[in-house]
Amino acid sequence: MAEPAPPESLDYSNAIWRYARGIAMANMDNIKGAQAERIKLAAVKDSVQIRFWTVRITLPACCSISLMICCREK
Repeated sequence: MAEPAPPESLDYSNAIWRYARGIAMANMDNIKGAQAERIKLAAVKDSVQIRFWTVRITLPACCSISLMICCREK
């Protein structure tokens, strides 16, 4: 949780960082923090940088999955 954010210009790195923080916060029962990370992840998921990555599952789809996982209820 103490890791600094990646440079704001790196959308993919920020998306992964937000996802990891959201999961960590949810696992620490910090639901408000997880929800805040979810909002920030949602804002970057359709960025041009992320949309141009080509993988088996598109990164916008990965971000969407992350959004669902990020704030799952226990």
